[in-house]
Amino acid sequence: MQDFTVRQVIILGSDYQRKVILELDIKGNKLFSHVVRIRTDSRNIVYVIDRTVSQHNEKIVAVDRSGRFKFTYDGPKDYGIFNPQGITITPIDIIVVADISNDSLHVPNSKGELLGLQSIYKDIGIEYPTYLCIDSEGFLLIGCDNGRNEAYGKIHVVKMKDSLM
Repeated sequence: MQDFTVRQVIILGSDYQRKVILELDIKGNKLFSHVVRIRTDSRNIVYVIDRTVSQHNEKIVAVDRSGRFKFTYDGPKDYGIFNPQGITITPIDIIVVADISNDSLHVPNSKGELLGLQSIYKDIGIEYPTYLCIDSEGFLLIGCDNGRNEAYGKIHVVKMKDSLM
C-alpha cells in the first residue's frame, strides 16, 4: 500500500450526503491502513478493525467523529498473533472482538485496555469466529468460517452475562 493511497471512513447522513470523513489524525498521520469492519457505539465513537498489508499488525482503532484518536487495541502480547475478524458493541457500549487466530473473544474497555478474554474453542467448542452481532434479545451471535474453502459455516448463539448487556 502506497502513502498516497486514500484510506477513509466516510459517515453519511440520512440524506446520503457526506457528514464526516475520517482519514487523518490531528498530526496529519493516516488513521487506517486497510479497514475490515466498522462499528459505532452510543457516544458516536467509531471502532475500526484495521490491518496492514502484511496482516500481522492487526488492531482495533477507535476515533471520535471529529477524527480525534481514542485508542488502539492490538491484543495481549503474550497471547499469539491477534487477528480480529468481527466486532460488535453491546447496548451499554461494551466492545466485543472476535479473534480468529486464537478462537477467542476479547473485551477491551473504552481506553483500549483488556477487560476480559474468553477462549471460545477450548471452553465451548466454537472455532474460527468471524462475525459478531447482538440480537434484540441480547444474545451474541457468532458467525464462524469453517476453516476450509467451502461455502458454508456456522452461527452460534451465546447468552452473554447480564453485566455486559
